[in-house]
Amino acid sequence: MTATDAGSVMTADPASRFSRPQRLAIQALVLLSLLSLTRMWTGFDNLTSSGTIGAALRLTVPILLAGLAALWSDRVGVVNIGIEGMMILGTWFGAYGAWQFDPWIGLVFAIIGGMIGGLIHAIGTIRFGIDQVISGVVINLLALSGGRFLSELAFVGEVQGGISQSPPQKRGIPIIDIPFLAGGELFGWDTPDMFGWLEERQWFLLGDLAGIGRGLTGGVSMASLLALAMVPLSAWVLWRTAFGLRMRSSGENPWAGESLGVNINRVRYQALVISGGLAGLGGGFLSIVSSSFYRQGQTAGRGFIGLATAIFGNWTPSGILGGAALFGYSEGIKLVAGGSLTGLFLFVALIGLTVTLSSLVLRKQQRALIAAAVGVVAIGRNEGERLQRCLRAVVGRVPAVVYVDSGSTDGSVAFAEGLGVLVVDLDTSTPFTAARARNTGWEQLVARWPALRYVQFLDGDCEVVAGWLEAARARLEA
Repeated sequence: MTATDAGSVMTADPASRFSRPQRLAIQALVLLSLLSLTRMWTGFDNLTSSGTIGAALRLTVPILLAGLAALWSDRVGVVNIGIEGMMILGTWFGAYGAWQFDPWIGLVFAIIGGMIGGLIHAIGTIRFGIDQVISGVVINLLALSGGRFLSELAFVGEVQGGISQSPPQKRGIPIIDIPFLAGGELFGWDTPDMFGWLEERQWFLLGDLAGIGRGLTGGVSMASLLALAMVPLSAWVLWRTAFGLRMRSSGENPWAGESLGVNINRVRYQALVISGGLAGLGGGFLSIVSSSFYRQGQTAGRGFIGLATAIFGNWTPSGILGGAALFGYSEGIKLVAGGSLTGLFLFVALIGLTVTLSSLVLRKQQRALIAAAVGVVAIGRNEGERLQRCLRAVVGRVPAVVYVDSGSTDGSVAFAEGLGVLVVDLDTSTPFTAARARNTGWEQLVARWPALRYVQFLDGDCEVVAGWLEAARARLEA
């Protein structure tokens, strides 16, 4: 978080003893326990059945790909309202390729169709300076009318084809069952269905985990696995490669990127083409995997839902996956077990009650900790592993930690935020001094935690040895 987010909660409570992955795992376990309790209480077994989860996965994939398309365009500073239109192009081109050739070739056609939409958006907004929202709306309208026009040329007169529908594809993309987990075949031998066996027992928590596992490992299209692979791939490319750094600099600070020799326009062209390809893949999934033909209106606004998912997911691949799964799960419940919706509402109510109670307990513990505690202000820039050791030595031992960063490019900010540390970006337009950095951190610390009695200042390449804070505090209070 930045200095403008100083009112946000820093994990100064007892939960800060856990790393971010550990906290996420604990939260997931609590949510699943609540869902299992709801299932056993209401008798709505479909809440976590393999059928519901399998349907949710199929409904999640198009929204996920649309959200990733929004992520790629946003990271270069371009708003892509035209994702819906690019998905429409993907549905049409994908269905045409699957009908004429093969479903895998159809997916390639779908990606190309989406890329065409992304390229049109890039030319309009970058080359000709058209308003980004207007350009996106125009693409949506062109794709809708263009699909109908192309259908009249290609599908009218064909068997089961028409102006609003394509002929069905000859075969589908293979569906797989993972051996031993979902009873898939292994060299001609039908392996045991471990998840299926556990799901039938309907035990608390174990039965729900098995139902979810069975839905994610049984009857899964290979296209779904391809789409899910886009999440870690996007995260790796955008945050772990030089290409991704150029992408993000084009959106976050294009002037700084240009000063380092980055061709901003070329990077934006590339990102919008990739964005269109992802949206097209989502459209192709609808016409090839979810269905076996193109049908007008098939996207049903999923491009806009994907854009909302990207906002909901805080413009991160994992957040987008979570948001898309939420939409997909609710749709899956409605599709497979509409009568279980009341159980879903009860589950949401239990979540609200649990969050409220836990917040009250943690706030009480926070106040007790801060009443007579030490706060830490660390400063640094590109300190790497030294900063990691510095922060790990204090997080969990003190209730308040502020890190003042003066322009790191080595992932220091992301690491600190992952530990729950309040990160303050120092204004780099003024020449750096350690005193100014410490004063900035001090201001944020006392503004957020006014009850603190002592402050320990640290350089990011220093590490607090065990017992130092306790001994210093005891000395001052002697």
